[in-house]
Amino acid sequence: MWVIFSVSLIMPSRLGFLIPIFERLEYSWKLQLLLLRHGCLFALGVYLWLLLFKGVTVGRLIIAVVCFLAGYVETLWAAKEEMQAAGMDLPITVPAAIWVASILLIVGSIMINDRACAWAGTRVRTIRMLGLMTYPLYLFHQTVGSALVLTLHNHGMPRFPALFFAVAICLAVSWIIASALEPGLKRHLQLTFAAIEGWLVQGSRIAFLLRATTPPAA
Repeated sequence: MWVIFSVSLIMPSRLGFLIPIFERLEYSWKLQLLLLRHGCLFALGVYLWLLLFKGVTVGRLIIAVVCFLAGYVETLWAAKEEMQAAGMDLPITVPAAIWVASILLIVGSIMINDRACAWAGTRVRTIRMLGLMTYPLYLFHQTVGSALVLTLHNHGMPRFPALFFAVAICLAVSWIIASALEPGLKRHLQLTFAAIEGWLVQGSRIAFLLRATTPPAA
């Protein structure tokens, strides 16, 4: 979506008719559920993992580059929206540059992972838990955290104590999710998917797929 949108901006005489369509799609809450806007960011993470752990192929590399370009454009667009909403006039390339630097740091951290683990020693488990906490914290810190701050402040708590208390609550909930809820859910999902896979294979329910992909036995 974002790559085509960028091309339409570059070539308005030929593809300018697509711009209003993309703007309507961007603000459609139904399509937001399908990750139309942010899907490129998730896909980039998947293909970075594939490239770094499963090996480099032309197809993976092309898709990763396309997702990277789309993510860069999405970051520029999001920065523009936030600047306009806040009434600020700052260069939108700064957030995009921070995003690019973050991607490079992720790649670099994976490449030096073994050396970093050796250096961290017994602290690896604690550092890993802090990393696992970042995703649940990312998901609800803005909505839940801001609601907590507002609620506490409306009930008489000063602004900064309310902020610190809300941060503490968000961190505690993130730790509970990362240390207990998510691992338990992961185990149940693995068992469920294994059962579904076994049911599909049993009785040759997907034999037509297996015949198309599995070479005959020698």
